[in-house]
Amino acid sequence: DRDLFRTIGHRWKLDAVLLPIGDLRTLGVSMGQMGPRRAPQALRLLGEPRVVVPTHYSGMTLRPFLSFGGTPRKLGEEIHRAELGAIVGTTRPLESVEI
Repeated sequence: DRDLFRTIGHRWKLDAVLLPIGDLRTLGVSMGQMGPRRAPQALRLLGEPRVVVPTHYSGMTLRPFLSFGGTPRKLGEEIHRAELGAIVGTTRPLESVEI
């Protein structure tokens, strides 16, 4: 995804992005999906958009077999730690927002 994110960041000036932060885990082992800890790197590659809306961070959980480790709160903490100025916006299922 890094090359794709870099290309997107170079080609377009993004003000807002939807970013998957689920960090899906099976039996406690990460399945390689992006989580909050890797999100700041993705945001930098995407040109540091002002607004990030986290996606795919909750849903079906069958502990200990299947769980999501990422949360919007953790994303906000990682963005702050990385000294990025992005605002984290969240929505409820089926809710729409205007950016």
